[in-house]
Amino acid sequence: MPPVLKPLFDAAARELATTGWKDLHQRTAYASPTLILRPPRIDAKVLTDVQHAIAHGVQFAARYRSKGKAPGTDVRAHPLGMPPFPINDASSSPGRIRLMSPKMGLE
Repeated sequence: MPPVLKPLFDAAARELATTGWKDLHQRTAYASPTLILRPPRIDAKVLTDVQHAIAHGVQFAARYRSKGKAPGTDVRAHPLGMPPFPINDASSSPGRIRLMSPKMGLE
């Protein structure tokens, strides 16, 4: 805290100590009207590959599987959210991400 602000915070603490507001945060609760948002679990290797694709402006190839659907589809995707589109490449395997150049060729 900047030294110039310390006297103001000390004065505020003294003022709150003399009122019923000093422990309000301990006597009240907040119930959010929405669900708590939790980030998804992402494999560290996948996260690293996607961040690399973002940093280098390249697309990546991956296997996309909709929730509840068993077979996946090989796709080439843009890391910033452009819609993926199917690719026909026998070298793709589940759980493997390959980085592609902007011209769709392999890096």
